Amino acid sequence: MSAENIIASLRSLPPDEQLDKIKHLSTTESVETKKKILAIAETINPPWFKNALLQALKEEAYQVDPKVLTSNDSEDAYNVREIRSAAVAESVGHIIHELQPIIGSLELAATKELPDYKSSNTRNEVERLQDLLDLFAAWRKAEQKPNYKLLDLNKVINEEVDRANAKNNGVDFDVSLPPDLSFELDNSLIRTVISNGLRNAVESSNQVVGRDVAPILIRSDCTDRNFWLSIIDNGVGLSSPESILVKNRFTTKPGNSGFGLAIVDKSVESMQGTWMLQNSATNGAVFYIEIPRRDN
Repeated sequence: MSAENIIASLRSLPPDEQLDKIKHLSTTESVETKKKILAIAETINPPWFKNALLQALKEEAYQVDPKVLTSNDSEDAYNVREIRSAAVAESVGHIIHELQPIIGSLELAATKELPDYKSSNTRNEVERLQDLLDLFAAWRKAEQKPNYKLLDLNKVINEEVDRANAKNNGVDFDVSLPPDLSFELDNSLIRTVISNGLRNAVESSNQVVGRDVAPILIRSDCTDRNFWLSIIDNGVGLSSPESILVKNRFTTKPGNSGFGLAIVDKSVESMQGTWMLQNSATNGAVFYIEIPRRDN
């Protein structure tokens, strides 16, 4: 089978079968075929599919260089953005400062006045307010300069999966990570990005009616140039193309504010990375991020 036909056949499979087949390419195909697959892989999308092919064939993953500001005009524009970000972060800090005690007082009053508070709609609404406050805190962090540290990403990713698993109403996760996965990132920003990606995948999976839902696939790795992570769900997919969703206040679901994906966008941008959200080949959607190494 030609390299083109091999890639075409892989594209027709569900994501979990794709990943399984890709793993065996290095042992099932000839050297010449693998070279042709590598040549084609450099030019194809989606990025997670490309990186999986390159990784399986022991090749360095391709990374598009982030946009670098070089001119004096661009530098001035960058300084303006820094000033604006600082102002936004300060304003959001005031919002958090004012709302946090109000939410705490509301919860305390409701606990005393409602005997069945734990099972009440009031508790659900208080928790929604707290979730919104957490999003404000994440937005404030995304407006500030990243604080890079060498992270154990196996630990970070699995902790965020455990948090999502505790709230998910029965959706399973399939996590496959290299044993030694470390990279310099901002701990708070990358956790915000991962938790939002997982939450969207869980919500999409929980909306499925009339068929079984496959586990949410989490894959990640590092190259000498970048860290990448993909979250692939088997849910209902996106209601509109990615370009429309981004323009429409970053929302993937009717009635949502889109605040979560807006924070993802700001957080990834803060670390000079790129992200993508699009429908997968079958059911569900693919969420993908790439963050370059700081010395690239």
